[in-house]
Amino acid sequence: MTFSGINYLAVLVAAIVGWVIGAAWYMGLSKHWIDAHGKTLEQVKQEGEARKGTPAAWLPFVLALVAEIVMAWVLAGLMGHLGTGQVTIWNGTPLRKFSW
Repeated sequence: MTFSGINYLAVLVAAIVGWVIGAAWYMGLSKHWIDAHGKTLEQVKQEGEARKGTPAAWLPFVLALVAEIVMAWVLAGLMGHLGTGQVTIWNGTPLRKFSW
């Protein structure tokens, strides 16, 4: 099985964009997340300061980026195996003549 048709730059860009959108999503919902855990903002900040300088501070972000890269690569491979037709957002399948 060959994956020579994958545009790796597009995969990397898609992964980074997904990672940034995910970060914005979770920052937007951070107050609700803190409330759901029954903590205060001060407690969360103290826990963050305790983790500063350790892998626990940055490892979740690296793992999330790696997961985004894997998902983008798999999606690119899947799209490449759907056939020679052009896949559109409108129908999600290769373009073909439809009789309406």
